[in-house]
Amino acid sequence: MGEHPTSVDAFLAGLLINMLTSRIDTPLTHHAQAIPAFADYVVRFEREVFGPRAMLPAHLAEAAAA
Repeated sequence: MGEHPTSVDAFLAGLLINMLTSRIDTPLTHHAQAIPAFADYVVRFEREVFGPRAMLPAHLAEAAAA
């Protein structure tokens, strides 16, 4: 993500948050969940766009803070 979020960032954040929070057990979700940068990206996007109103699952916010 650059200085300001773009429509590509919105697309990627939406795709990633679905993979990171999915309860469906697949190799793709396991792979996405194993890459901390994905959680960081989603958290940065949500906080940049929604500020204090960002609604993040606790495990994503904790992963990004670590």
